[in-house]
Amino acid sequence: MKLSPRTTTLTFGLLLAGLLTGCAATGTSAPAASPSASVPREAAPIRIKGVNFQIVNNSGTAINLVNLETTPMSIVGTIEDGGTGSASGKATFGEDVEVVFGFPDGDTLKLRGYNGVFLPYVREGGGGRGGETGLCGPNEFTENAEGDYYFGVRGDRGVTIKRLPDDDWKQFLITFTASKSANSTTLCPPPNDKE
Repeated sequence: MKLSPRTTTLTFGLLLAGLLTGCAATGTSAPAASPSASVPREAAPIRIKGVNFQIVNNSGTAINLVNLETTPMSIVGTIEDGGTGSASGKATFGEDVEVVFGFPDGDTLKLRGYNGVFLPYVREGGGGRGGETGLCGPNEFTENAEGDYYFGVRGDRGVTIKRLPDDDWKQFLITFTASKSANSTTLCPPPNDKE
């Protein structure tokens, strides 16, 4: 049986079209995984690293620590005088970590850490002096920068906050002291202190 050139061309054309269709189907199905794999990266928040508080208790008394908002929750319990602990977290929105430090005499301090678009910060959050419920700060920190602060009902407790070099986290060293330093300021000034 002899095929005409027209039939041969048509047969070859159909075979080629079928082959190209098969390749096109394979070509589109294989790269389909790539866009879906990149979607989470593109949709991810700008913040890549979470925040870790390295806590040192030199306050002369035990500190009860309640780690409110972290993923995963690093520590809940008591840090004895001279002891250390940590609290870390990474959130999609809002503060990455929020910790309430409680003292036997009723003093408390709530600290929130955030790794934002610009500089990471730590601020006092809610329940400050005078019954304020708002947030204070932010107190932004470049690497190795530190600040001395006081808090408590009498304003006589001290805490030093220092930003350490980054690793997998934005690192802050939070050191509680038995008394405030001479050059310390408050993390959360009352409204009449703000000019």
